[in-house]
Amino acid sequence: MNYTVFIARRLTSKTAGGFSPVIVKIATISVAMGVAVMLISLAVLFGFKREIREKISGFSGHIQVTAFSQNQSLEPSPISVKQSFVPWPSQLGKVKSVEQYATKAGIIRTDEVIQGAVLKGVGPDSKQAYIKQHLVEGKLFVAGRDSANDSVVISLSLSRLLKLKNGDALRMYFVGGNESVPRGRKFIIGGIYQTGLEEFDKLMVIGDIRQIRKLNGWEEDETGGYEIYLSDFDDMDKVARGLYNYSGIDLNVTTVKERYPQLFDWLDVQDVNVLVILIMMTLVSVIAMISVLLVLILEHTRTIGVLRAMGARKSEIRRIFLMQSLKISLRGLLWGNLVGMILIGIQYQWRLIGLPQESYYVSYVPVWIDIITWVVLNGATLLICTLFMVIPSYFASRIRPVEAIRFS
Repeated sequence: MNYTVFIARRLTSKTAGGFSPVIVKIATISVAMGVAVMLISLAVLFGFKREIREKISGFSGHIQVTAFSQNQSLEPSPISVKQSFVPWPSQLGKVKSVEQYATKAGIIRTDEVIQGAVLKGVGPDSKQAYIKQHLVEGKLFVAGRDSANDSVVISLSLSRLLKLKNGDALRMYFVGGNESVPRGRKFIIGGIYQTGLEEFDKLMVIGDIRQIRKLNGWEEDETGGYEIYLSDFDDMDKVARGLYNYSGIDLNVTTVKERYPQLFDWLDVQDVNVLVILIMMTLVSVIAMISVLLVLILEHTRTIGVLRAMGARKSEIRRIFLMQSLKISLRGLLWGNLVGMILIGIQYQWRLIGLPQESYYVSYVPVWIDIITWVVLNGATLLICTLFMVIPSYFASRIRPVEAIRFS
């Protein structure tokens, strides 16, 4: 065995005496706590961003293609269903689905309440996967191929506001073109969903696109636009640029980030909070490691002097203390990852920690972390701790043998 490895083990062994074993335990706990907190912070950040992104994208797709117009209302001009990107060309990227949609603003009226809402029409090609995941009552309707389906799906918050339940009739009134008298439509509530995004839940009524075609006087080969659902959110900007160049000049391509910038800006603010936590926890770990190394050096000054007198090189002295600090770091990383991943797994499985949904859009603390982030976090923590240990180790190597033996 290399003698530097042997000495590094003996310095903090139970038989070494002094304060070294206690200090090493404290440093190990500090590193473990720092790693666990950093791991949990990143898991909460990524889980929260992932959940909110999926919620927002679920309503309107990652990318929308509409008629190019200065009109920013909820009633866009129609476009033809015959587009160059239908069916989807593989060179633009991977997608889950490309679905027709149309929207029309209206008013819901009951005996007690008048509420503004938007009827969103979807076609037979719509998978309605997102609404299906958040359906709490009833079932999804099937858009009619030959005739319009009268069934609609509304949110739980909207049903409570209107005091309506599944199976009840819902009356909406619309005004279009030069009409002065609103036109009413009677729908049947076939399902109720809840996503937690109140801005959408209180606004959206999901129905058959044929209803909007009839209200607007559109032809069967006209639609309000297309919603494109991607396989990977991170590909959104790249796919949107490619689609913009691929589609005609009369079409406008927008991403969900461009449509709802305030929500994504709010998510970006969370990055700053997590960055502060990461910096603070890293400093705690580094300070703990520097403290324990200085204690080891002071406590074993005589040992260092004897080793130097016996011919040990300065690099070997540094190596002894760096190996000891590396051992503490690795042990701290092991326990920190174990505790952090257990807590993350418990929250992911049972969702024990809740949140006020009206403020955070989710009713629980979402957690998620990928293997790359986990590896980078552990590698960076180990590297930073090791680099900061180089400076204290130099103090150990500069101790003079005669003075260390004489005054220890």
